[in-house]
Amino acid sequence: MKLFLSSIILFISLDWIYYSSKEGNFSVYLPEEPKISNQELESEIGLIKIYSYSAGEKIKKSEDNYIINHTIYPQDFLLTLQDSTMDYIYETILEGLLSQLKDSKLLYSQKEQINGVDSRILLIKYDGDQSLKTALIPFENNLYSLQLFSTMDQRLSNHSDKFFNSFKLNFKTN
Repeated sequence: MKLFLSSIILFISLDWIYYSSKEGNFSVYLPEEPKISNQELESEIGLIKIYSYSAGEKIKKSEDNYIINHTIYPQDFLLTLQDSTMDYIYETILEGLLSQLKDSKLLYSQKEQINGVDSRILLIKYDGDQSLKTALIPFENNLYSLQLFSTMDQRLSNHSDKFFNSFKLNFKTN
């Protein structure tokens, strides 16, 4: 019971913000205003734009780092047009993460619906007791990657749920 009450108090005590990105067409709860960076890459398929939103680095009591990467592919490169395209992108991202993280192991990979979009959830354990939980969400020519870098114990916290469950796409449909 004490653990439950402690969790509720900690959950309430953190003043999270509801961050909306008009340019990125999404909204999500974050522990603080995110730092935003961007880059452009010229590729075989055309110009790819990548926007990164990161939060959590200023919180002293937490080792959690929350990141949203928004990748915009050329307009005619629709990610959801063929299953094989997204399967290839998922596998490429997974291979990249596993090769970049020290002593990494995939613990979980599952297809799920997020905002009505077929998505993929990944959980990777690395560097002893560290974890990376990632949600990969494709929408038309956009790919959203929600990432929580945390400890294995913290990955199941209310903060993790708040981050992943609050993510909403804000595209206007015709």
